[in-house]
Amino acid sequence: MSCVTASKEVQASLIREFEIELLSIAEWWAESALDTANGGFSGEVDVHGVTRPRANKGGILNARILWFFSEFARYEGSERYRNIADIAFDYLVTYFWDEEYHGIYW
Repeated sequence: MSCVTASKEVQASLIREFEIELLSIAEWWAESALDTANGGFSGEVDVHGVTRPRANKGGILNARILWFFSEFARYEGSERYRNIADIAFDYLVTYFWDEEYHGIYW
């Protein structure tokens, strides 16, 4: 086996490993942190996966969630993750958009 072949095999293995990890992260956020009662995502989830409904929600967290699901939806070609990205976008612009300065509140 040549170094090039081994390198391609290692690369393919790493790509698959990263895909599995990203899918795991996406599923966790979709199942554990999506706030179906109030919109957007929960502001806090404890180590046991229990959400804190009264926790503050922040623009930074929601922007990161939007970025992650947008990129993952593009990578996977998944309508489900695209819909979750849309939820994040809608929540971000509805609750964190500053009309005066045209940006996102901290």
